[in-house]
Amino acid sequence: MTHQDESRKEVAQLFCIYANDVFRYARLTLGNHTDAKDVVQEVFVSGISFLE
Repeated sequence: MTHQDESRKEVAQLFCIYANDVFRYARLTLGNHTDAKDVVQEVFVSGISFLE
């Protein structure tokens, strides 16, 4: 398994653990469902970029 594959696997695990919490926080902060979903995506895409 390459480093990139390991990084993606780690982010996928973090997503499973924290995505709902990140979404709830973003939803409460932003007040908009669609924007909150975008924030969750950005957080985890940034995580992949950071780990690579």
